[in-house]
Amino acid sequence: MKNKKKMVLLSLTPKTLIDKDKYLPLFYKNTETIIEPLISVIKTGKSNNYMNNIENIFYGFDWNTEDEECFLRSMSRNFILFTKEFQSSMGPRRGNFFEELIELWLRYFKYRVLRNPKLNTGLAEILDCDLQSDWFEEWTEISKGSKIDFVLRNIDKLSLIELRTSEDTGGRTGQPSLMDKFNKFLMLVSDERFLGLLEEKGVKNIDLVIATIFSQEDRKIIEKPDKGRLNSLISYIIKNDNIFGKLKVLFEKGAKPERSENTAEDNTQSNILSNEKFGEILGNNRSFSFHYHGITFQIRLLYGDEFFLEYFKKKLETLVTEIEEKIPDDIWLLFSIALNEIKYSKLSDSGKTLTSEIYELMICEKFYNDEIKLIFEKFDTLYSSPKDFNDFIDGMDKLTDEMRNIIFKLYEKSERKLCPLETNDIAKAYRYIKYLSYCIFLMHLREKEDLKQKNSSQKNKNSHEKKNSQKGKSS
Repeated sequence: MKNKKKMVLLSLTPKTLIDKDKYLPLFYKNTETIIEPLISVIKTGKSNNYMNNIENIFYGFDWNTEDEECFLRSMSRNFILFTKEFQSSMGPRRGNFFEELIELWLRYFKYRVLRNPKLNTGLAEILDCDLQSDWFEEWTEISKGSKIDFVLRNIDKLSLIELRTSEDTGGRTGQPSLMDKFNKFLMLVSDERFLGLLEEKGVKNIDLVIATIFSQEDRKIIEKPDKGRLNSLISYIIKNDNIFGKLKVLFEKGAKPERSENTAEDNTQSNILSNEKFGEILGNNRSFSFHYHGITFQIRLLYGDEFFLEYFKKKLETLVTEIEEKIPDDIWLLFSIALNEIKYSKLSDSGKTLTSEIYELMICEKFYNDEIKLIFEKFDTLYSSPKDFNDFIDGMDKLTDEMRNIIFKLYEKSERKLCPLETNDIAKAYRYIKYLSYCIFLMHLREKEDLKQKNSSQKNKNSHEKKNSQKGKSS
């Protein structure tokens, strides 16, 4: 039986542990600025964003006021503001994160990799060539502005990869930009100076790859490409003013398609395929190979796990399984608690979130005791002197169990009703308070960091005033 994954919150993890890990810095970089607004909502029950007057009209709210008298309307406003802000900040991060994760895997599998470089400078860097040569300056003018998702080098193989996360990205409207870099690269291949450079650098194989990972309908990894979308892509590739047109130039200069893909007789004209034949080969094989100046070129359309098996010899699920113990829980956990806290703060008599209510109750003079003092001291010790990542995660799991028990005893002692969820299911409430315990430690940590920063600022201010005072006396 598979062991249950323990909670991983990077917002509570010491930066020294994050920096030591291979994957955690990537997660941290992509979530750091999202997490702070979530913590703020958990603390206050309110979004920091506002609506303009026109947005108020659109959503049906009052023109200038928040209308606190109607709790449902006020709560709805906070829900809308919070979720709108959250989703807008998440949008571009998802695609960037996926590309950065693939880059990390590629480096792990010993590829030399450039992510999202300009085509000209990316090729120059990956081939270690002279940026100042005359022909390269000509090429720079041709390829100006073209960026490609990945340029890879592995021994004698060079790969140019355009990555589409889903079938509905880079559709017909995106096809020109998708093909632009490959068209320009094939134009460069027709230049003998570039071919000489490839030979000098030991390149014997070149792949031009369009990889599409997830399906449009269910967002699962593609097992079989959508026929209509595949045909649409191929019909664009085989146009004379697109990739096929650039290939024809190479065929006329002596490039030869793979023998198995060329059914014509072996004569001068047999190397020049028709648009229809080229499209047929791509439709049947989703790849097309040809040879030119001792280099084997492949145009490849990879879908789903075909991409991962080609470059990592593993399916995506296997790659993810290998890192799942370190996948952070910050976003889903803090987002779901924040939503609940917006509602709780609007319905509670105090107007406070449950997290703030618990934390304030714990540190108030009436209920603060040795047990509460000890739990925070244990956390401070664990946070300041962690052995390693797994030890820290195990320690936090135990501390949140202890914190949960303290919270239940605290509410019993204060004769307050602890009602975190709209359910009588004790097990769910028990589990939720454990989740909330992570937020209690977060509030404690942020309070300590704020105090430290405040003291540091005051110290700098006093030092500055002292220096000014001494200067005044000396003058």
